[in-house]
Amino acid sequence: MHKPTLCTLLYIGLYTGIALFLFPYVAGRLSSAAPFLVGGALLAVVSGLTRACLQEGDCDPRIHTQRIP
Repeated sequence: MHKPTLCTLLYIGLYTGIALFLFPYVAGRLSSAAPFLVGGALLAVVSGLTRACLQEGDCDPRIHTQRIP
């Protein structure tokens, strides 16, 4: 998969996570909000960090090969 396509999909994941996080407030169903809040926050954070890592190039390719003593 090409890098720009992956970044676009991660943008979609980021904003989907934000929408999922805000859904209980918009729908007025705060009694069942916990799964939406956790799932939306997790999706937004993972997508955002992965997208930032791909776009900025801050990830060191050696990170995945190093072992923690």
